[in-house]
Formats: sequence, C-alpha cells, structure tokens
Amino acid sequence: MTEKDKARIYRGLALLGLLVAVVLAFAFPYKLREPDSWAYRYAVENFADGKLIIDNALHQQQVREAQEQGGWLAQYVQIDNDQWVLEKAPGYVFFVVPFEWLGIPRVANVVLAIGLLLVTYLATRRLAGEAAACLASLLMLYTPVSLIMFHRSYMAMFGASAFLAMGGGLYIYHLLRQRDGPDKRKDWWILALAGLLLGWSVVARYSNLLVVSVFALHFAATRLPMLFREGRALALRDGLAFGAGLAASLSVLLAYNTYLF
Repeated sequence: MTEKDKARIYRGLALLGLLVAVVLAFAFPYKLREPDSWAYRYAVENFADGKLIIDNALHQQQVREAQEQGGWLAQYVQIDNDQWVLEKAPGYVFFVVPFEWLGIPRVANVVLAIGLLLVTYLATRRLAGEAAACLASLLMLYTPVSLIMFHRSYMAMFGASAFLAMGGGLYIYHLLRQRDGPDKRKDWWILALAGLLLGWSVVARYSNLLVVSVFALHFAATRLPMLFREGRALALRDGLAFGAGLAASLSVLLAYNTYLF
C-alpha cells in the first residue's frame, strides 16, 4: 500500500468519524434543560428579528412560554425601563442567526465541527503525519464534552471552543508552514483568518480572552524583534494581517456594547 493510499484511508476515517458524530448529535431529541439553553434559543430568535433589545411585553411572553414548556428563561437582564438584553456574550448567537433565517439553526454546530475537523487535521498532519492527524481530529470530536455540547445547539460552549481551537490551530499551522520554509508572502491570509477566529472566540465567550492573549503575546514576541533586523517587511505584513483579523471580530463586540449601553 502506497503512502497516498494510506493518506486516503486516514482522511476517509476522519470524514466517517465526522458523519457518525453528526448522526449521534441528531439521533436524540434535543431538550432544553438549562436556563442557558432557553436564553440562547430566544436570543437567536430575537437577534434574527433584529431585536438586540426587547421590551417588557416580549420578555414576559418568552418567560411564560419557557415556563409552559418546563423551562426557565433567566439570562436576560433589564438595563432600563422596558429594555431587556442578553446577559451572555453575543458571538455564538450572531453566528447562528443566518442558519435561523434558513430554518436550520442546529446545522450551525455541524459547520463548526467541519471547520474544527479540517483545521485540526491540517495542523496535526503538518506536525506528525496523516495517522496522527486522523487520531487528533477524532479526539477533538469524540471527547464526552464535545459530543454533549455538539448535541446542544442552543449552548455556546461548543461554538466558543470551536472558534478558539480553529483560530489557535490555524496560528500553529502557520508557524509550522514557516518552519518548513514555504513562500512566506502567501501565508498572510492564514494569520488573518486565525486572528479573526481567535477574536470571534472572545465575542462568543469572554473568558477566552485569557487564551487569546497568550497567542497575541507570542505573536508580539516573535514579530517585534524582526522589526530591528532583516524581515521587517514580513513582520509588518504579518502584523497587519493578524491585527486586522482580531480587530474585525472585536469591533463587532465593541459596536454591540456601544449599541446596548
């Protein structure tokens, strides 16, 4: 068996694992149990209708609807008379809104799982080969927490973790490409996308800021010295790409909070 044949088998196994994970996620009825689930469900509906702020009447209506179905809507907070807003970070909700418009909100997590599998496979293959890439990709999908949160479409945990893992994975993939010596002029888009996803992980869950800060510090530590020796143009190009990606995501959070408060 040639190396190409082995690579096709490993890639096929990874795709098969993804399909099985999707089937498992959709095979069981999704019941909204925690208050967080109800908050995200109504937030997706409200955001899809263009309502980042809701009034007392709509809030009370949604509270009653949740109670009638055995749930509890508690993660909307009052910021003023007749004004209620989502207590949670808005990034995952914004991501799900287009799928809500299409009537398929639960597919949002499937798209994230595909991205997570692809990035994990690419980065690990670059580091340790096809077999390790297949195993790492399946491990990312089949940890108990991943499977449970993948099933819970109206929870941000899987989405926020996926954005962080994809952004971090692309950043590491970029480092590995640089180590192996490709044409560095073509790698700026990887850094831009890594920055965008890392930034969006903060928009989806504020506590991700600590991890994203580690990536930002590493980037600064490796690029700043290049400004004072050969490689200044590359450092500036990388800085613009990575910074633009981060800024694009964080500007959404800034605009959201400015609108609300």
